[in-house]
Amino acid sequence: MKAPQHLSRRILVADDDLELRAGVCDLLGGPGFEIVEAGRGDDALEIVRRGPLDLAVLDYEMPGLTGIDILKAVESELLEIPCILLSGLDIASMAMNAGARAVFRKPVEPIALRAEVMKTLGLNN
Repeated sequence: MKAPQHLSRRILVADDDLELRAGVCDLLGGPGFEIVEAGRGDDALEIVRRGPLDLAVLDYEMPGLTGIDILKAVESELLEIPCILLSGLDIASMAMNAGARAVFRKPVEPIALRAEVMKTLGLNN
């Protein structure tokens, strides 16, 4: 009998802050996860539209488009990709109204972000 195969989860991490993006990628990376990166909002939206993605972790303020712009596109185009928004600003209400699954204020607590990602993906920590 064959062992069950682990399905790879494809996650977009979009943030114009290279150091923060690298930290989130390291936090979420590992066996069973494919991390795709974008430093601009318009690039992130292109990746979202190309799919398939299991999750998008989006910065609010990026060149090109904001995380809210991407959330609105995901909603209006019925792309059905859960999105988590990161921001240095207090935009939780606006982000949740735009369709964010969760919002984290920067600096982000790594354990809390990873726990939310696992919950959103339906995985145990």
